[in-house]
Amino acid sequence: MTSLRILALAAAAVTAVPAADPLVHASELALQARERSRLCHVHDAFRLLDAAIRETGAVPGDTAATLLARLEAERLDLGARSREFQNAQRDAKRLLAAARVESAAARLAAYPECAPEEHAEIERRRVAARAWTQRGGSAASVDAPGFYRQAALEDCEMPGLAAALENARRRAAELPCRGCAISRRVVLGVALAGGLGAGAYYGYRYWERRQHRLAGAAY
Repeated sequence: MTSLRILALAAAAVTAVPAADPLVHASELALQARERSRLCHVHDAFRLLDAAIRETGAVPGDTAATLLARLEAERLDLGARSREFQNAQRDAKRLLAAARVESAAARLAAYPECAPEEHAEIERRRVAARAWTQRGGSAASVDAPGFYRQAALEDCEMPGLAAALENARRRAAELPCRGCAISRRVVLGVALAGGLGAGAYYGYRYWERRQHRLAGAAY
């Protein structure tokens, strides 16, 4: 007989025994502990189970002994589940710090009611990554890779992001080299300016020497 069935049968017996029956009360406490555990209120669950174990242990008889064994097993199981959740929460925090949002979500999938801060951070990063990819999809080809890289900083595991970034990089690489064209225009402009300046300078020196020669011939 499973622990849950024993607890349910004992709780149902409340209609046939006085309300003060310790086994019935212990069973009710154990069911409350299970619900508190489901909602990730582990300390409350332990407190309720410990109270149920104390009440059951004070009652003689085979029924009490069977229920006590089940309650103690339930407490051990609660401790194991608590440790598993703590490990999952620690892993999720580490994964979120590395922007591995999908892995963090998978790690916490078994605990939908637990770790509210981590679940909220997962959703925030997903929303931010979607916003950056939308901007990348509507941006000019030369600017799109930057938006996709920003998305990767939020959620580097976002489905389809790696392919979108690669395509954006390829399109940007196929564009004419704007920087090269600008550099050529700058160099040409400097050369022209320098040539004009040099021409003006040497033209003035030629005129100055000619004026000196004319003045010498006049004397």
